[in-house]
Amino acid sequence: MPPRSIDWFAFGGVTCDFEPAEFSPILMELIARVPDIAPSILHIAYMSVFRKPERLPGFRDLFKQLVVMQDVIEKLRQPDVGHSWQVIVDELLRDPPDNLIRSLADLVIVDSEKQIYFSLRGAPVTTLATKLLERYAKVAWPVFAGHLRVENGDLNFSLVDLLCRRGIMDESGVPLWDQDEAAFRAWAASNPDILPHLVGKMPLYCVGKRPAGEQVGTSEVTAPALDDWGDDEELISNPAPDECHVWHPLAACVLDLCGHRSLVDAISSNLFTFSSTGSSVPYLQTRLNLVRDLERVGHPGLRAVARAIVPMLEGEIARERKIDAQRAAGIHEW
Repeated sequence: MPPRSIDWFAFGGVTCDFEPAEFSPILMELIARVPDIAPSILHIAYMSVFRKPERLPGFRDLFKQLVVMQDVIEKLRQPDVGHSWQVIVDELLRDPPDNLIRSLADLVIVDSEKQIYFSLRGAPVTTLATKLLERYAKVAWPVFAGHLRVENGDLNFSLVDLLCRRGIMDESGVPLWDQDEAAFRAWAASNPDILPHLVGKMPLYCVGKRPAGEQVGTSEVTAPALDDWGDDEELISNPAPDECHVWHPLAACVLDLCGHRSLVDAISSNLFTFSSTGSSVPYLQTRLNLVRDLERVGHPGLRAVARAIVPMLEGEIARERKIDAQRAAGIHEW
């Protein structure tokens, strides 16, 4: 048969005339005999369900087998296979068995290190990690946590980076935050040496309700959430009048457990690492407001961290305001 004949068969629509209860076992038998056509079989089954969604339950067992097959995974960069895979995984994640959750988490881990399966920009693999932790953290998090160190005990920086960063703007959400706070706190308390590395990488704050009586500032900025399997390009928008930036609950958890001198370098590196268009003052002012919040907490270690970082931010804001004034006057430094 010509190499693309199976794909032509999928687009022909004739598969919709086959009963899933009969057609699915035939496809499974075909995969067992010829494993390397699994990507095409995935596409055939997907097109059958795409045209008639009510047929999905009849293909569920087949799909659970296909989405974790190595022959399929190696073709995920192909647009037709990748799209079919994403749609099917979304459907399976409505009610997945634990072994599928673990297999998908393993896939995320491998791709964080090798970056060979998903798009170069990494949005689909990051989004998959987010979905696994948001919906099924009790099953998925132990898999991720078990791979945060490599064999010699060093930190798995590739996985940390994937779990801690979702988009370009550091105000956006991250996969790490989409899980149960109590479970994360229990893990964090047992792994204190990893926490400064997380603080250095992860977005530290999110948008929350403004405390009663607090005046609305002019420097609040945030980034909207990503689309479901969306791109990682983000635009900045203003919070609602009754909202402001607050420490994310899990970031606050890490700071509470970590609260020592090593946090100064980690938080400073995090807060000073961002890109902006126009003036940097609003971005820096938001960070300064957050660090000042740490001065008001009961933990003496966090108060000491805040006192060390506040002068850095104040100095940078003064420097950036001078640059803004020079630009407004037509003075440009190169």
